[in-house]
Amino acid sequence: NQKFMYQKQKLEAWNEMARKLVHEIKNPLTPIRLSAERMRKLVKEGNPNMIDAVITGSETIITEVNSLLRLVGEFNNFARLPMKKAELSSLNKLINESILLFNGFDNIIFELVLNENLSDILIDRSLVRHALNNIINNSIQAMQERGKIVITTDVDESGLSQVVKIKDNGPGIKSGDIEKIFEPGFTLKKTGTGLGLAIVEKIIFEHNGKIYCRSSEGQGAEFILIFPADKGVV
Repeated sequence: NQKFMYQKQKLEAWNEMARKLVHEIKNPLTPIRLSAERMRKLVKEGNPNMIDAVITGSETIITEVNSLLRLVGEFNNFARLPMKKAELSSLNKLINESILLFNGFDNIIFELVLNENLSDILIDRSLVRHALNNIINNSIQAMQERGKIVITTDVDESGLSQVVKIKDNGPGIKSGDIEKIFEPGFTLKKTGTGLGLAIVEKIIFEHNGKIYCRSSEGQGAEFILIFPADKGVV
């Protein structure tokens, strides 16, 4: 049912996503065109300022092209996420590996409360690491690179699932936005595409898992990821 609802949700969102994509692509195309036209004009005229214009214009073009590549890359990740290749892996180990990537943020404190008795389970290391990195990065951005992130792992009461909780002490999420954050195209960022958490949700669903978000304004946000404790053969 989760997968069916997700597919239905994604299909309903594609029209809005298409409109958003067109809008996001048109924005950088304008400065690219203007920069190219100005460079061509000054070069044809032999203007003495043409060297400076070419340097400035080329920098603008490179910046905007990189923006387009990032945008296209995010859409590509969402539409063509790799097939899951599960292997017995440790969630604790993946979390520790993810944390290392964010050591450059001097004002971010990580607190790990990891259940050392967790067994390895069948997961796609690359995909799950991508999901963890995305959520952690969102938390860091929400806290404006200053705050605390607590990550816990444990086994649920049934013993059939392993649970990862990622909680920050940032500004939190409005109650009206909680239900929308996993929708493709929904974003609270000025420059976001609204695909990051949609990709995370897709990854969790690919693992037959569940993902939730709990948050209150001014009290941070907590993401709960639930993975079946599958130890069988892929």
